[in-house]
Amino acid sequence: MTTFTLRASEALTGRLSSAEMRSWLEDFLRQPHTLPPDPGSGSGRVSMTLPGSAVSTVAAYCRCEVSSALRRIAVERLGTPRSTSGQLPGVPAPTARMIESETAWDRAAAPQDSLSQAGAMAAVLIPTFLWILIIAACFFFNSRKRKMSRAA
Repeated sequence: MTTFTLRASEALTGRLSSAEMRSWLEDFLRQPHTLPPDPGSGSGRVSMTLPGSAVSTVAAYCRCEVSSALRRIAVERLGTPRSTSGQLPGVPAPTARMIESETAWDRAAAPQDSLSQAGAMAAVLIPTFLWILIIAACFFFNSRKRKMSRAA
């Protein structure tokens, strides 16, 4: 267990407890779903003792700071109103298997993406170039034919 100190609105921090947050983290990891946007930090502070691995897993998947992930879960459960400025849309929650393979997937996906883009461009450009060559060859041979028939 690790102690996390969370900054949030006083309305939110006054209603949080370690036991509730641990339960919410377990529920979230058991049944992944979209989280609401982060309401942002506030003037309130609360310290909670939570399983570090669960908190890190949620934060890594959401690609946000630990405090943001905890606020998003708290807002979902407590229904605290959110501010509308500078919010990011909710991110679907992870499964354990997704988290384990996320880093490897990111490294493997980048080269494949650029290769697939190059392949898509080649698939369009090569036939276009060939058609231009065919049309130019037809035009060239037709004009030569006309010149030869006129000369004869």
